[in-house]
Amino acid sequence: MGPLVGQLLLQSLLAPFVLAGLIMMTARWFGPHGLGQDGGAIIAPALAIAAGVIATYLLAFGWPPILAVSARAKIVLSAIIGLVLGLLVEGRSRRTRYERWARFGLITGAIGIPLWIGLPALQQGRPESAFLILPSAAALVAPALFFRGAPSGGTLGLLILLTMTAGLAVIAAFAKALSFAVLALSLGGALLAILMLGREPLALPVVVMSAAMLLALTTALLLYSDASLPALLVLGTVLGAGRLAGASDMSPEAKAPVPRVLVCCLLPAAAAMLIARIDAGPISIY
Repeated sequence: MGPLVGQLLLQSLLAPFVLAGLIMMTARWFGPHGLGQDGGAIIAPALAIAAGVIATYLLAFGWPPILAVSARAKIVLSAIIGLVLGLLVEGRSRRTRYERWARFGLITGAIGIPLWIGLPALQQGRPESAFLILPSAAALVAPALFFRGAPSGGTLGLLILLTMTAGLAVIAAFAKALSFAVLALSLGGALLAILMLGREPLALPVVVMSAAMLLALTTALLLYSDASLPALLVLGTVLGAGRLAGASDMSPEAKAPVPRVLVCCLLPAAAAMLIARIDAGPISIY
């Protein structure tokens, strides 16, 4: 392992994992009588993700943060925007029809975040701006795939999020977009800590928070790197792992078993990584 790889793993994987783990353990010690069951299911994981990602951002890119809102800063901010959007969707769903507000929130985020990330490319009239339609379309289709067979906040949903995160990190590394790889790994480290230490399924706001950051990462890779487009398209099929794993179940409410979902996650992710490696040709990140 070279010094650069060791530094990347320390800053972007180990640091957010440890920090997120400390937050999750502290929340467990306080128990449901501290923040309350609903508050703990939202606040602790959201704080763990935010703290892990921001810590990695500061370790990798320095303090104070650059005042100009770059693509990598927008990726971090997208996680916070996703959390706010998720809170609004969940709050509205308690007072009116869930489907209407959920659809409005998802459409707003699916279109707004890629446009925000891709605004400089649009202003410059770059031809790759046409790729903006891909992450938006994926985000609009994802709920129909993601919430069937793999409940959004359960272990199965976390496995899908972790697989997407790992795949994006590897694709970014092969594309020499190390800053994007660092941010992807930071989200993966925080999600891994939540998977290992979290007791309750993730609440909808935390799921939307993670999905918003993944959406921003995908958009940035499409527009501002040499990431392999076929690899990203293949990786996107991981979102349907829950539906694919549960395709043989007769009952629509049946939950697909973890091993089957894991296989349906790992196979397309491995294929996407292989495609990214082939498309990268002779590379060196040193």
